[in-house]
Amino acid sequence: MAYILKKSITKNITQESKIKFLRQRKLLKKFESEDISFEDFIVRLLNNKELSIFEFNEYLFDELFFGQQRSTFIYKLYSYKQDILDVEKLIKILNRVYGVTDEYELRITDVYSNKENVKSEDFAGCKIIKSINGNKVKKIKLLYYKKVEVELKNGTSPENSYVPIEIDLESNLLIVKVNPKAKVITEGANPEELVAKFVKKVEKLFELDFEGFNHIHKETMYKICHELYGQVYNKMVFSKPKGIDEVVKNVANILNKALNIENLELKKQTNNIFNMNDNISKIVEHLLISDILFSTSDSEIIDGIDGFVTYLRFNDGNNVSARLKGENCIDPIFDSETFMALRAPIDNAKKIAILKVVWFKDGKNLRISYDTSNYLCLNIHFYKNLTEEDFNYGLNKYWEYEGKS
Repeated sequence: MAYILKKSITKNITQESKIKFLRQRKLLKKFESEDISFEDFIVRLLNNKELSIFEFNEYLFDELFFGQQRSTFIYKLYSYKQDILDVEKLIKILNRVYGVTDEYELRITDVYSNKENVKSEDFAGCKIIKSINGNKVKKIKLLYYKKVEVELKNGTSPENSYVPIEIDLESNLLIVKVNPKAKVITEGANPEELVAKFVKKVEKLFELDFEGFNHIHKETMYKICHELYGQVYNKMVFSKPKGIDEVVKNVANILNKALNIENLELKKQTNNIFNMNDNISKIVEHLLISDILFSTSDSEIIDGIDGFVTYLRFNDGNNVSARLKGENCIDPIFDSETFMALRAPIDNAKKIAILKVVWFKDGKNLRISYDTSNYLCLNIHFYKNLTEEDFNYGLNKYWEYEGKS
């Protein structure tokens, strides 16, 4: 069998990953000494049997499950076809549709070879992960793809868009990832459409039913925002000058006396604008919080603070709808006048639709966007090429705060 490795596949793999793959197999110096492309070098190794097709397909499969697949969609499973818990029965289901005969079926490069027993043009492989005792299916990993055209400055580029799907039967989750490619001109092939297409495919194949998040993920976003602000607030309280509360109280009393507003106590109950003490306190807090954030460099991580919110979008369902963002959606919003003004309606709504967070993880910044627009799933978008460790961290942070909601 003669293999052909097209750039439509390898465009989905970072240069850093390719170099690491070659270095681990002590092939990097040989590659660098030859004036040929990565694709031609790999094909020669495959055709000369210096590299096994299984090993290379396994590398591609694992890399395509993360890497550039930075937009992830999390679904909660309510029920599924019980046959998929049994390895043999699961392989029969996959064999009927995709011609699968083994627990590991890796075809990423085979779609360009002369192999004829591949049944599905959009199926690139699967891995069945068994439990420790080997009697039960733990996870099902499926890799789909779609040939697409991407618009460039000087024409178009043929590429494959990969959609890895993981069915975690222990955690009752369906996890879908996709590369958020821009300017895809193939009809029905933008990233969101591909996710919808292949979720529908596995939903039918395995008789999946989903448990909707409904408003839980929105409430979780509020909890994250509330607690991260609380951490900054506590830092502010610790540095608050002694006696400032008494000063605020005296200033509020002087202003109330000078303004001489009738029925002030009654008006306080209907509109917080009349609560002079509360409003002046917030101004003072705003000053102190702004001072903390202003004194911190972009790369500095503050002790006792897990991260910053850099963007949020919320709607209270009645009169208030707002979007708040820091500079370039990177700077924190906690010191903005708009955030301070909207704290009350946000606290009343206790729901946030989109939240962008910079988490402080192991001394580094991990930038993530959580989107709860779809009641059925949670969309977590990562702003750099994805590792399994970063994905698990971003998702586990969500579960941590959902448990507190």
